[in-house]
Amino acid sequence: MDTSLAMALRRNLSPPVRPPLRYNEYKYRKLAMATSIRLDPSVEQRLDRLASQTGRTKAYYLRELVTNGLEDLEDFYLAAATMERVRKGDERLYTLEEVERDLGLAD
Repeated sequence: MDTSLAMALRRNLSPPVRPPLRYNEYKYRKLAMATSIRLDPSVEQRLDRLASQTGRTKAYYLRELVTNGLEDLEDFYLAAATMERVRKGDERLYTLEEVERDLGLAD
């Protein structure tokens, strides 16, 4: 095959080179954020065992843990911050009667 033809074919078959994404493109394209964590070796072994026995990836289980555990963490830490504001008098408390009245649920 002619060298110039071979070069042209190779050029046409190679994937297009994309410029690196800009910061806002990550946000608007909703690309997943890659992150890394250090695990205790015993935790990593448990995760490895779970992944190998179920045929799922470790990343799948880590995403599940973060997604499901995040709600619990938010409840705990945001409630603690709210209670601190209550103790300082910066947060207003409402009685059941006030809530029912404001929502139109009072008898």
